[in-house]
Amino acid sequence: MERLFNHIRRQCGGHLPYEEAVQLMLWLYCSVELLPEKFRDLPLSRENLAFLFSKLSSRGIISLPEDLRSGLPEPLHHRPGTSDASEPDHWEGHIWRLLRKKVELDDSFPVRAHLYL
Repeated sequence: MERLFNHIRRQCGGHLPYEEAVQLMLWLYCSVELLPEKFRDLPLSRENLAFLFSKLSSRGIISLPEDLRSGLPEPLHHRPGTSDASEPDHWEGHIWRLLRKKVELDDSFPVRAHLYL
């Protein structure tokens, strides 16, 4: 996963908007089709993706919206957990919401995925 972390960091120029990060993680959870071929063998489990995106956040690569920077709860995060994007539980919460149809994949995201992958 370290290879993917470094690739995303380089590809996005060290700046990944939070909403784009959420979509990227959700799309990677659902399909490897967006990934360059050399990364398709990685184990993209829920836990591994949550760890990867918490690391991107803790290293300052993901640009957080004001409500998360100030520590306020995320408005649609209807799951026990944390609003701290540097914690894996935060990112697992997004997958939890996706699986319960509380959030949808952005169908336009695959066109932008090359900016991050």
